[in-house]
Amino acid sequence: MKKGASNQHTKKEVGPKEPTTAAGQKEAAKKFGVPVSQVKRAKVVLEKGTPELIEAMKDGTVNVSAAAGIERSLQLFLMWL
Repeated sequence: MKKGASNQHTKKEVGPKEPTTAAGQKEAAKKFGVPVSQVKRAKVVLEKGTPELIEAMKDGTVNVSAAAGIERSLQLFLMWL
């Protein structure tokens, strides 16, 4: 793989500032009117999900909980390969 190429482990640029601290996640949850747990699930999908899954979550084709479940299932599947 050529140097600098991205893969599922490279950090994706997702927008302004991602809430990484508990306080930031709580603030984001309040701003969007969702539970903190949903912010945490969205963060996992944004960090580990495939570009297609992230796009589906962003455009509402797949909700945050489903996207997190898909990502979790994919990670478990890949562990057993």
